[in-house]
Amino acid sequence: MALHKFKCRYDNFAFEADIDDTETLYSPCPRCGRLANRIVGTFLMPLSMGCDPSFPTMWDKWARVHKQQTKLAYRHKRATGDIR
Repeated sequence: MALHKFKCRYDNFAFEADIDDTETLYSPCPRCGRLANRIVGTFLMPLSMGCDPSFPTMWDKWARVHKQQTKLAYRHKRATGDIR
């Protein structure tokens, strides 16, 4: 079973429901009983699940490449005498 989010447009009530069929677009609202639309969105991971600090992110990659490029530019300037 998959957990999907739904929102009733009549009373603005948002709720989650366990649905077997992944193609289901409507579910009955627990408040008013009318059909509520399924909300399709991105997956959110709560920070309480934790994260692995050793996992490299795009920011880490950018910082590493930027640092390497800065070192190379400094060495090139020093070798050509262009340092002021």
